[in-house]
Amino acid sequence: MSDKKMMAMRCHDYLKENGKVVIITKNPSWRDKIIDSRRRRDNNPHKECDNDIQTGWIHWKDLRNIFLECNFKDVRIYPVAMGSYHLPYNNFIGVAACNLMHNITYRTEMRARYNSLTESYLLVGEK
Repeated sequence: MSDKKMMAMRCHDYLKENGKVVIITKNPSWRDKIIDSRRRRDNNPHKECDNDIQTGWIHWKDLRNIFLECNFKDVRIYPVAMGSYHLPYNNFIGVAACNLMHNITYRTEMRARYNSLTESYLLVGEK
């Protein structure tokens, strides 16, 4: 959604008191997005529109702030998908490590140290 603040305001308007909104979205700081974007730029230096994959991603702190500005009283962010498909995570040991990271972060609020390996995050906001 291009206008994230409008989306948050509409969510607030449509919810009943104490209602909750749940949104899952991509993390722009995810290691693989940055690697893939850099590779596309390197392989196509003269193309402007194809350089980034899935543009419009928003950092979890920024999305939290938007929802707080729109009068949500409780906004929590959780990591959802942890991992990578690039080395050294694209083998059996790497998958096991990503699974372990996911189990450790399960029901733990998002933190800066999770940024590079969290592909997606979940926002829960309460009116």
